[in-house]
Amino acid sequence: MFGTRTRKDPRPPSSPFDVLIGEDGRVTVDGEPLAVPEGEPVHVAVLDVMHRHARQSDRPVEAAILDRQQGEATVVEVAPDGSSRVVLHERFEEPPREDGPDETPGATGAAPPPADARVPEQLAELVRLVGESLDSGAPERAAALAFRLREHTVRAFGPGHPHTLEAHALEAYVAHRSANHRLATDICLELARVRHGQGDPRAHEELTRAVAAWLRNDDVPSAVEQGRALLAALLTLRPERPDQAAPDAAVPHLVNRRVQALTASPVPGAA
Repeated sequence: MFGTRTRKDPRPPSSPFDVLIGEDGRVTVDGEPLAVPEGEPVHVAVLDVMHRHARQSDRPVEAAILDRQQGEATVVEVAPDGSSRVVLHERFEEPPREDGPDETPGATGAAPPPADARVPEQLAELVRLVGESLDSGAPERAAALAFRLREHTVRAFGPGHPHTLEAHALEAYVAHRSANHRLATDICLELARVRHGQGDPRAHEELTRAVAAWLRNDDVPSAVEQGRALLAALLTLRPERPDQAAPDAAVPHLVNRRVQALTASPVPGAA
């Protein structure tokens, strides 16, 4: 019903499927179009495909699903018996389209900087300008302003001050909205380290955001380097108190599997 692939799947056993659900509802699996039967939910069709591959390989398979309709990045594991579980889930906001920001309430292209981007009153103007630049389709200006804000807070308050961390989080948000997944991963990972050193339970949230951004980084050399850094962080940035959330035990396994798959793949442009 879903069009079984007849070609041999070249994917290494450790590589998750890459599923993209576009804003128009079109679905691709590893770059190949997936026909969704009329009236059937997209996610049901995707899980059906994953289940079929799990049965064929007689092992669980993973899919990294980027849903641009719902603004969600999800990693799901499907077993041969059809059972599934979510390994990672993160909401995100897509960068504004070239035709300008969407003014529809709740649209992903029309957000303000994050509500938790708290900075002193004297720096609020910079935060406002960052948001305006994003909404007007000027991500480069927004990135420059966010960098300027963070550098100012570092000089004025120090690198570990809450104002500086919020400015750094804003910089990560701008990188995400600008589809600079490599930078977003680096910033979130650094924030995770700093917050963990301060005993801040939000370190886990930053680490989750770092993994979600990293899954969207398709530059092989940097993705491999960042993946190894994420593995080290996932294994060392453990919560110090039992009431603090810890990363799902499956996440390091997922990151390790993707790193192995990336290192086994030929580098584009290599001789």
